[in-house]
Amino acid sequence: MAQMKITPEAYVDQEGIWRGGIVPICWENPENYAQETAWVEESAILHIEGLNREVSSVRFVGKDNQRRPWGKCSDASNGIRITIADQWPSSQVGQQWMRDASGAKIDYGAGKYIQVPTRMVLNFTFGTFPCSPRENCIRIIAVHELLHALGFLHEQLHPNAPQWCKNRWANHKDVMGFKPVMATPQYDQDSLMNYCEDIYNKPLKLSEGDVIALRRFYRPQ
Repeated sequence: MAQMKITPEAYVDQEGIWRGGIVPICWENPENYAQETAWVEESAILHIEGLNREVSSVRFVGKDNQRRPWGKCSDASNGIRITIADQWPSSQVGQQWMRDASGAKIDYGAGKYIQVPTRMVLNFTFGTFPCSPRENCIRIIAVHELLHALGFLHEQLHPNAPQWCKNRWANHKDVMGFKPVMATPQYDQDSLMNYCEDIYNKPLKLSEGDVIALRRFYRPQ
């Protein structure tokens, strides 16, 4: 029986998209992690930007507008701020804004909104939870969390995710996004954002659906 071809899907919070694709980014505590931070920065360039900027229009901008190294955060840094800690990795979804109690962005007049940092945590030591090989884990987790910071939601939240996948994560607290949209027609089991697949033990590679979604919201120039 011939296999049915499934068009890949991605689930994205449209309200978290960084307009223009310029994303300031910095490290809160990079001391003693020169190799690990270099792996993260290299992976971001190769898999999210593209070595020749061919994958998307995303431009991670570090200290002094450098492509890399991203450098240490200053008090005024207001893009993605990454903390290195031995805990479960996490990231807020997309560009962050001051919001009221209902979750609506606060309009300070004439469509003016106040941006606040997008907070991220990356784990380089894996004492809290095991993950190996270490370099591969650091690179894959970093790209996963950076896609969150660009507005990507977990693929298992997609309405068309299989029921077994939804059941597996039904009791897991998750971020649904303020304006979730389907980027392409179908659920993508191969997405790097899909916790129903063992993303940590695979080679680092964005799925076809991940790339389609990335290019929809961050179209290469």
